[in-house]
Amino acid sequence: METAVSVASKPALKKHIITGQLNHEILDAIYDYSLTSRVSESIKELYLQRLRTFGLWLMKQGIRRFTSAEKGHINCFLATYNKNNTKNGYITALRPFYRDFLNRPDLVGSMKYYQENWNLSLLQMC
Repeated sequence: METAVSVASKPALKKHIITGQLNHEILDAIYDYSLTSRVSESIKELYLQRLRTFGLWLMKQGIRRFTSAEKGHINCFLATYNKNNTKNGYITALRPFYRDFLNRPDLVGSMKYYQENWNLSLLQMC
């Protein structure tokens, strides 16, 4: 589903994310997804920022396209974060992107959310 719309995508995406450092393939996929995503603007911005971070990580691994990523890459990316809340945020953004947009449910279908890190002392104060 990735298309060559890089010239148009950078200005349109700049209102949501920093587009520098992204290659054309990843930038185009994020742009196309932004056109089809049916969530509020604030949620869309959050999802696009998370996709950008994942895209930059993939590029550092030598992977030029979201479609070239494998389940192991997603797991390794999530392992770079310590907090389960952060991991869950990325899972929430990556699931619809891979499942619905890229038509790759095999990569995220079995992905489970991590148990939340609750600070019990704060809960006891309520």
